[in-house]
Amino acid sequence: MAKQEIVIRLLQIEDTLEDAESIISALRNGGIAVRTVRPESEQELNEQLAKQSVDLVIAAWGGKQIGFDKVAEAVRRSNEPVGFIASCGRVDDETLVGANSLGAFQVVMRQRPEQVLATLRNAYLSTEARRSKQRLEDALRETARRCDALIDSSRDP
Repeated sequence: MAKQEIVIRLLQIEDTLEDAESIISALRNGGIAVRTVRPESEQELNEQLAKQSVDLVIAAWGGKQIGFDKVAEAVRRSNEPVGFIASCGRVDDETLVGANSLGAFQVVMRQRPEQVLATLRNAYLSTEARRSKQRLEDALRETARRCDALIDSSRDP
């Protein structure tokens, strides 16, 4: 069986195009195909999360365009298994604690492509595992529902 190529659907909230491109370049140089969307407003962010399936959301910590807390709230409201990552230029204790407390999977430094690649790959695999678990739980509930219906319709004990 041939190995299936990973295509990550990435929703990016970065203040500058250069910051966004550095992350995309790290993924593509690592052999990962990326489909990216960059919302320009909070309304556009909510629309993107509602209308299409997204694997990862990466947002600038301290973003001016859309605040990190607004992005975190939108991701939480979407109620979908999505990897949520903070990006920044420098990491300190305040950044780590703040981003994690708002629900970020991890914090990446844009200028460290190897760290960006490893973190986003791990976040993607974690998201896929959560989705797989959700599909299995749904299948189990459906099987239990069918078994209950069969037992209820049965005339013999």
